[in-house]
Amino acid sequence: MEQEIFQISLKTFEVGVLLNLLWYSPQRQQLMSVINQLRDISDQIRREAGVQIEKLPDGQLKVTDAAGNVIIRPPYGWEEPEKTR
Repeated sequence: MEQEIFQISLKTFEVGVLLNLLWYSPQRQQLMSVINQLRDISDQIRREAGVQIEKLPDGQLKVTDAAGNVIIRPPYGWEEPEKTR
């Protein structure tokens, strides 16, 4: 049986919301291909926007945007590569 391919359009905020919903879903394992596609889109959006992410020694993320604004925060579950992919 041939699988159908669907294309959707998402805004940056929507990618993050959808990633979090899918990551914490009880069906996460069945949805990993979708989660990984959304992670790739998120990475692409960040690169294009000039956002840099650095993992600090305490495990937090230092997120710096193109204007030099910095946010330090814990990683979201889907941002921790050792748990996925």
